[in-house]
Amino acid sequence: MRCFMNRGKMTLILLAVLILLGLMIVPVNANEFELPPGYDLEGDMLGRINRLRRRYGLPPYQLNAALTAAAQNQADWLVETGRRTHIRPDGSKPSDRIAATGYVWTGWCCGENYYMSIDATPDLVWDFWRWSPMHFINLVHREFDTVGVGYATDGRRISYVLTFGNMLDDSDVVPPLDAQTTPEAQPVAEQATPERHPVVEQQTAPVATNTSAANTHIVTRGETLFRIAVNYNTTTAALARVNNIANPSQIYVGQRLIIPTGGEVATLSQTTAAAPQTVANTSASCAGFRATSPTDGFPNGPVTFYWEPLAQQANGYRVNVYDEAGDIVGQFVTGSGSASLDADVGVGAIGGGFMFSWEVVALNNGVPLCTSNRVGLFRESS
Repeated sequence: MRCFMNRGKMTLILLAVLILLGLMIVPVNANEFELPPGYDLEGDMLGRINRLRRRYGLPPYQLNAALTAAAQNQADWLVETGRRTHIRPDGSKPSDRIAATGYVWTGWCCGENYYMSIDATPDLVWDFWRWSPMHFINLVHREFDTVGVGYATDGRRISYVLTFGNMLDDSDVVPPLDAQTTPEAQPVAEQATPERHPVVEQQTAPVATNTSAANTHIVTRGETLFRIAVNYNTTTAALARVNNIANPSQIYVGQRLIIPTGGEVATLSQTTAAAPQTVANTSASCAGFRATSPTDGFPNGPVTFYWEPLAQQANGYRVNVYDEAGDIVGQFVTGSGSASLDADVGVGAIGGGFMFSWEVVALNNGVPLCTSNRVGLFRESS
């Protein structure tokens, strides 16, 4: 009887211990990293971005409902599919999703940052974007003026998305944030590798010593040395050299640039012409031959290049990809009858960097017939 009672007491004690442990053990809550009720994510992210931009003497971004809708769409899709990509399996890109919201941009479009994990928090996401050069560039971009913020979770995965665009005309005047930094003193070129502790210095535009060249260009809002070089079929290095520009990442609104001509231009391949032209002794027709896509963001990974129309007598095409300095970093060839070409232009395939340009060359037995326009792009962040 006593043994039975002892066993009964032990059973009760054991049950009590198990119940107590059950109360003490808190299951892993996948929602513990979700945003608390009432948290203003849009306001928080916008404030962080604009404080960073202020440090660079840049005007603030404005929150945009259409961009926010596009960001939310991407955030929902990331969580739903578990995929981590800017370009979806159907081929749609950030610019496609942004256009679908009715957002109308000027200049070129668009930018997108995302982050997805099971432990994402605003602080963690912000630190990742802030210290990742590929994402940082969108935060301090000189051609963007609006931003959208998206957030989604399925109770396990959590995704954050920012989308960026430009709704302003080049003629619009954006007031400076800092009285010490005027719009004319703001560098308008891209910073390829931001420093961890940027310091904005008021500078005057450098004066070129060589003024013999006939062609000049006045820098306007939103331009970069890279884009100017592409427009004039020259290189960033050549422009910097003839204009005595020590830092190609800094040019200024109103600055007069000498456009190098003749011997001042670095010798390029015959296939780097900026306008359609015949470069082989054939009667091939190059009328209207042009590069058509991509034109609004250089993917960081697989991409399909498109051009039109097919050139007469061409039995092949070659896509040339150039870096900021005008050096070829990738060449991709396809056979006759094709008006498109698939290629990998990711960091691992052609190297890093933010600024690229590409063109397509029509070939006849390997000899160039004509060359398309060259398209200058910024690499999309990932």
